[in-house]
Amino acid sequence: MPSQIKVTVICPTYNHEKYIEKTLLGFVRQKTNFDFIVLVGEDASTDGTADIVRRYAQLAPKIIKPFFREKNLGLGLGGNSHDLHIRIDSPYFTICEGDDHWVNDSFLQKGMDCLEANPQAMMFMGNTIWRDAEKQQETMTVKNRASGWVANLENSFYAHTSARLYRHVHHYPLGDTAILHYYLHLGPAYYLDEVISTYNYNCAGIWSGLSAAAQRRDNLAFYYTMNKVLNYEHDRFYGWRLIPYRNQRLRRLLYRVRKLLGPERFWKLYRLIMRHPGDFALRWVDEY
Repeated sequence: MPSQIKVTVICPTYNHEKYIEKTLLGFVRQKTNFDFIVLVGEDASTDGTADIVRRYAQLAPKIIKPFFREKNLGLGLGGNSHDLHIRIDSPYFTICEGDDHWVNDSFLQKGMDCLEANPQAMMFMGNTIWRDAEKQQETMTVKNRASGWVANLENSFYAHTSARLYRHVHHYPLGDTAILHYYLHLGPAYYLDEVISTYNYNCAGIWSGLSAAAQRRDNLAFYYTMNKVLNYEHDRFYGWRLIPYRNQRLRRLLYRVRKLLGPERFWKLYRLIMRHPGDFALRWVDEY
């Protein structure tokens, strides 16, 4: 990859025939004073996604760099997204999957300008429209929040993956929320209160197809694992999230213990519980 490339866009796609053209248009319409490329991982789709990607690669060969998989690589280590991430060779990167698209033509320029001017910043974020095609409803991801700095994970909120620009570091976890938490662990982020992208919510998605109990268990497993990955430096952030939110009796009990012991002594006790080899946090899901 030429060294003058400033931003790499990661775009994994699979069976996104209905959406991928808007996604690719959002890329080529970006107005920047620097060079960027888009790595499109076409994961052996069974619809017309590959044909659309191939057409745009011919129309904008300096921007669209496709990788057509001979077989479906799927998710996880060695998967489609992972292969794209290890190809990044630029100081900044962003992620926009093939069923989402950018609606702000200045996203990359504004994000790059912010990160270049603020070397302490690890991430630039904006807002996203969540669009439910079945219900014909739209809602904003971030509500009632002005532009400004997000100092750390403890003061964070959720901004959609397609509306984030990251400073590239060589080791980071993959996954929507995991990478958000990891970057806020590394340093501050700037939030711009402008709509950057549209997320097409799929009611038949993997997550929405899980039962409520399975979703709770997966959430707790994620919080517990991330707390370990981040060396327990954010116990207070993850602490209450590790308590099953439907178990109000347990919450009330812990609030009473906290009031009795005081905040500092309570969190020392809580850390011991969270790091117990029996993995209390996960056992609570089954027992309560």
